[in-house]
Amino acid sequence: MKYFILLTMSLCLYSTNALANRYSAVILGADYVFMTTTSSVERARFHKDNWDSYALVLGFRTNQFFGMEAGYQQSINPLKKTQGLITREASLTAYNIDTVFYLPYGRRSDFLITAGLGSYRLEEKIIFDGDAEFKANQSTTRMRFGAGMQYTLTRNVALRGMGRYVALSSNSFSNLLEFSGGIRLAF
Repeated sequence: MKYFILLTMSLCLYSTNALANRYSAVILGADYVFMTTTSSVERARFHKDNWDSYALVLGFRTNQFFGMEAGYQQSINPLKKTQGLITREASLTAYNIDTVFYLPYGRRSDFLITAGLGSYRLEEKIIFDGDAEFKANQSTTRMRFGAGMQYTLTRNVALRGMGRYVALSSNSFSNLLEFSGGIRLAF
C-alpha cells in the first residue's frame, strides 16, 4: 500500500506542473486527528476506543475545484485499558489517499468533500493477570468519506477542519469517525 500511494502521488505531482494556473499547487499539511470507534462485539465498553493521533499530508490541487492528497497517520500514545485482570494496549497506523472536491464559499473559504481509500493497521497486546500475553495485528483497507471547511489565511497558508467516516467492519470495530484540524501549506 505504501508503494502504491508513493507512486500515485509521484505521477500526480508530475502532472501538476503541466496544469499550472493560479489554483495549481503542491500541498503539504499537518493535522491533529481525534478518532472514535464503535464496537461490533458484545464487550463494547472494552473495545470502544478514542484515539489521539497526528497526520502528515502531501497532495496537489490542479484547479479551483479538484485536488488529491495522500497521508500517513499514527496514534500519539498507545491506548491502554484495564478491565478486571485483563489489560489491553493498542496503537493505530493508517495510510490514505483521498480525492478532494473544493466548493468555493466567498473569497477565502472552501467547503470540502472527500472520498478515498484508507489502509488501517491496529496492533494490540492483551495481558492476562500480568503474566500471559497475547499479541494481535489487524489490517484492513476501506473507503472513507468526509466533509469539512478550509479557510485561506494567505495565498500559501490555510486552516482546515474535517470530519470523516470509515466503515471498517473488522473483527473488533464496525465504524471509525475521524475529526481533524490542521494547517495546509501551498507551493
